[in-house]
Amino acid sequence: MLTLAIGYASAAKVNTERHITVNNQERKYILYVPDNVSKNPPLVISLHGAAGHHTDRTPFRMSVADSEGCIVVYPQGNDQYFPIFGGYTPGWNASGEANEDTEFFKAIIKAVDNEYHIDLDRVYCCGFSNGGMMTYANTSAAADIFAAFASISGFQLNEFHHHTIGERPVPFLHIHGKSDDFVKYSCMPVIRDNMVARNGCNPIPEITEVTGKYTKSVYSAGEGGFPYVYYEIDGMGHNDFTDKTEEGNSAITMWNFMSQFTLKDPCDKTLK
Repeated sequence: MLTLAIGYASAAKVNTERHITVNNQERKYILYVPDNVSKNPPLVISLHGAAGHHTDRTPFRMSVADSEGCIVVYPQGNDQYFPIFGGYTPGWNASGEANEDTEFFKAIIKAVDNEYHIDLDRVYCCGFSNGGMMTYANTSAAADIFAAFASISGFQLNEFHHHTIGERPVPFLHIHGKSDDFVKYSCMPVIRDNMVARNGCNPIPEITEVTGKYTKSVYSAGEGGFPYVYYEIDGMGHNDFTDKTEEGNSAITMWNFMSQFTLKDPCDKTLK
């Protein structure tokens, strides 16, 4: 594994690729630590889409890490078989069950914590496309690791059978383009309804609509649960970023949502 030339005490900016061995396999990720990293900082794990790479640094943006003093990690997915691409390409094993990618994320969190003493109650997961699918999968396989989640243009491929079975309800924000015909916007109602039910949310949302930009539906948390927030973006296709949210920056929107929550937040783990 690569080592830092400058220690944590100097709060040096770090922007480097790291290598780590997980289950006898070498894997890699980009570690980004801003100059103003806070004490016991939160950590965001940001997952690229299928056929993407850690070097895409998507969908969470380094500028948000700079402004908020959080650490962000961009892991590299292994080759997965995607029929739509006609073969194997980098991506995530978004099965919803604990697997090699879940172990990879755990190993990253441990490595970053060893070096920066992160706040383990404020580790967040977000992703684009297949990375968003993995984000949804992590609500089942890693609800005890990540405090909150955000997805842009991604949901489980088996959308009509996906029911989150994690040990706790999960705060979740989803952003999707109304013109997305790849990870189809038309399938989102099933995903939304499943998450609203799993979280015990109020099924009647508070809706804000800004013509030409977005429709935002907030399904508020019921007793023992967490909210589900859904942005439907006008004119947006299959993209990893939009400036049509309230903040004008989807990465900031993700951060503002996720950062409200910690693993210490009380919830009803019997809620199903």
